[in-house]
Amino acid sequence: MKPKVITIVGAGLAGLSTAISLSRRVGSKAEVYLFEDHDYIGEELSGDACSSVVLDIIRQRCYVEPHNKWTRSRFNKIMVHFPEGNKLGRERVDADIEGVMFDKTKVERDLAKVAKKLGCNIRIGHMFLDGKKTKYGFKTAFREKKTGRIEHHKTDAIVCADGYASKVVRSIGLMGKEFWDKIWWPSLDLGLQTRLRGNFKDIFNEKGIVIKFAENRPSEYFYVFPWNEEEANVGYVSTSRNAKTIDETLDHYLKLYGYDKYEVLQQKKGKFIPGQGPLFKPYWEGLTVVGDAGAQVEPSFRAGIRLGVEAGGIAGEVMAEASLANNFSEDKLREYHARLQEVNPSLNHVKELRETKEIIEKVCYRRNIQKSELTLMNMYFDVIRKYAW
Repeated sequence: MKPKVITIVGAGLAGLSTAISLSRRVGSKAEVYLFEDHDYIGEELSGDACSSVVLDIIRQRCYVEPHNKWTRSRFNKIMVHFPEGNKLGRERVDADIEGVMFDKTKVERDLAKVAKKLGCNIRIGHMFLDGKKTKYGFKTAFREKKTGRIEHHKTDAIVCADGYASKVVRSIGLMGKEFWDKIWWPSLDLGLQTRLRGNFKDIFNEKGIVIKFAENRPSEYFYVFPWNEEEANVGYVSTSRNAKTIDETLDHYLKLYGYDKYEVLQQKKGKFIPGQGPLFKPYWEGLTVVGDAGAQVEPSFRAGIRLGVEAGGIAGEVMAEASLANNFSEDKLREYHARLQEVNPSLNHVKELRETKEIIEKVCYRRNIQKSELTLMNMYFDVIRKYAW
């Protein structure tokens, strides 16, 4: 029987973990392709805060031993600041968590090398153009950016890992225009980040990272993620999708805390972040969705590294099983979501996580909150701490 072809679109952490997990399990019994739009692998802003559990997930799901160079620094708490005069009765809440500052550039490039060694055919600089479901799988088209050549590619199954505005999901018709216009696009947040050199000694020595929720700007926050005593990623996450507005807001906070005088090591970079929480159904016949493409991001703090890596590893497992069984049915691929929910209980509480986000908004507006709301917020802060970061 002719080997099955499985195509992954997007070479971020979610796509790469899928590629490794899948390639390791199918060997020569299937052909695995990984297409990436950019001419390189590895995000330009190299450093994100996440739970140290992410390293364990890479070890367990991808059988890759994390390298010491992947970790810039470690922290043991998130210092969450709320506006003065809020109805919580306190302006700072510390959430205990064993975390790391993650060098995503280094991690992604190392994982790409592993995937390639396992036989994954990696095509960088290939932009996804179009996709169509057929009786026997999918017909897709990519443009090689260097030459402009259109490459037509037939595949039995697809893993969508192409980010918040997944062209794959939309072109195949799984996300209609009405859903995009009324639900998906309005839920997107915009993050803007820079890396600075200055004095971050106080924050670094507390072994924490800082998140400061904005006054009268629900769900928006300023953050400082230190690499060491002198360097940190500093940024702002906004529900506004106006680049000029968020740029001005970040400049305001940099000036407010005296960071505007610090040396700029990396210029500001922006990216959209899904803010609604994970999709309730990230699978269809012949197709699974991982990472930002499936909004696998915790909605209050927009933490997505852990969920993306975990989803990719499990999607690889299930796609491998489906390929070997010659069964890419929706019923078979439902196992992907079931296993992900089993290992990450936060996905069973998307509704409550969205409610927690609404409670945080009330706190930032200095509105009264009910005792039951405070209980819910504390409960799901714990869920976020354990399973989302």
